Amino acid sequence: MFNRFKPTKTPIGHWHDGLLLLFITFLLFVAMIPVASNEYSFVQTAARAKGTVIRQDYGKHHVTIRFTTTDGKVVEYGQNGHISYEAGEQVTVLYDMKEPRQTASTDAIGALWVDTIDLLIFASFTFAFAMLAIFFPKYFWGPFSKNEVVE
Repeated sequence: MFNRFKPTKTPIGHWHDGLLLLFITFLLFVAMIPVASNEYSFVQTAARAKGTVIRQDYGKHHVTIRFTTTDGKVVEYGQNGHISYEAGEQVTVLYDMKEPRQTASTDAIGALWVDTIDLLIFASFTFAFAMLAIFFPKYFWGPFSKNEVVE
């Protein structure tokens, strides 16, 4: 069906590998929609509080943060993600008032949008490998092309 669009020097196995990877890329972008939507709605509806990084558990990317909710409850939680904090640093914490400990997150792009960022990175790599399979087949071996030798 798509053979008339296939680049002339691409063996058919590599073309199939490229289409498979493009399909996976599409699925990753589709999966990104509800994830980004949930993260966006959390940011819009979350309560905010000032928090303090009380310790680094396993380096500056895994920290424990303490904050006080609007109703006076003191909460400690572990923050991981694409973040970098030092002990004693002041941060803004976003949380759901019904479940502050389970939903707490610092107001940092790497903490709030970590799932969307990871899906975007993974989709970018699958897209790059798809282009590699289609346009530079001698540098790519996939499940459909493993028996083909491209010279």
